Amino acid sequence: MTHPSSRTSALRRPLLVGRAPAEVRLLSRAAVPGECRPWLNDPRPLGVAVREIAIRDGIHMDAIAVDHPALGDGWWDVERDENVLVRWTNGDAALALPLRQRPAVLEIQLAGEMVYPLSNGNARACAPKLLDGAGKAHLRSA
Repeated sequence: MTHPSSRTSALRRPLLVGRAPAEVRLLSRAAVPGECRPWLNDPRPLGVAVREIAIRDGIHMDAIAVDHPALGDGWWDVERDENVLVRWTNGDAALALPLRQRPAVLEIQLAGEMVYPLSNGNARACAPKLLDGAGKAHLRSA
């Protein structure tokens, strides 16, 4: 599991990855939008909206387009947010990485926040949360 390497923008998450994991999983909370906003008719469990993915090792930088066909397991279809392509995860999305000979930084640029239902005793409330409750992105090597 890897964690953010620094506290930069809340929507840009730099994550340290090992030398060459072939695949990692982007893990987050997930919720159906209508649970907190009943006027929305979207039955999909949504994790995080991703707009850019890049991996760099100090010498090379590779961009992974959000419409890349390798993004399948755990990713919903590509959507357009004005002039930007966005792709939602379901909370547990596979991400195949280009092979590297040395450690690298994986950058995930999020497109925004999701509103998740929170349990507060007997009452249910809704609040925006980025990734997990502590604001950390989690990756798991597959």
